[in-house]
Amino acid sequence: MSLIKRALSLIGLSPKPSVQPAIAPSRPTPVVESEPAATIQPGVTPLEPTVVQQMEDLRQMIIGGLAATGLSKDVDHDSILHGLDEMVAMSIITGEKTSLSTAAGILFGDAMASDLGWQWGFYRDAQGTALVIHDPTKGELDMKAFPIDAIHKRLSSGERFTFGQVRQSLVGAAQAMIAKHQAETA
Repeated sequence: MSLIKRALSLIGLSPKPSVQPAIAPSRPTPVVESEPAATIQPGVTPLEPTVVQQMEDLRQMIIGGLAATGLSKDVDHDSILHGLDEMVAMSIITGEKTSLSTAAGILFGDAMASDLGWQWGFYRDAQGTALVIHDPTKGELDMKAFPIDAIHKRLSSGERFTFGQVRQSLVGAAQAMIAKHQAETA
């Protein structure tokens, strides 16, 4: 399977068999490619333009839906996340892995990336691949988060949450790890 097809499947164009934790370390979806696991170099690579476009299409599907229903006419992260909360409450977004829940994860990831100064990338290691947000400075911590999987996991488990609470928790955890590392290396 090509990396582009694999990446497209990760943003909801075909089912993804597993759910990942929100903050690294992680064990992404098993690799289904012919390349031997021993030769795969772990790391984050930039997204292919087709994946970037698919992600944007999914974002616009949700943002357009929020505006059309009157749930949110603003496009700032807080307003969008509040609108997503409303869509979950109305059972528009459910625990099923659909383009809507994937789009919600992308918008959630956008908010986290904005808070942390991170960017989207494509993570691959011997055990799998995933869309992630990551620290582009590739500092000593080489941190990454799996926002789409964090949202899928919570939706599919039936957990009661708000996108804002999860954002605050995960961003806070990442900032705490960064601060701890800075204190230890100062």
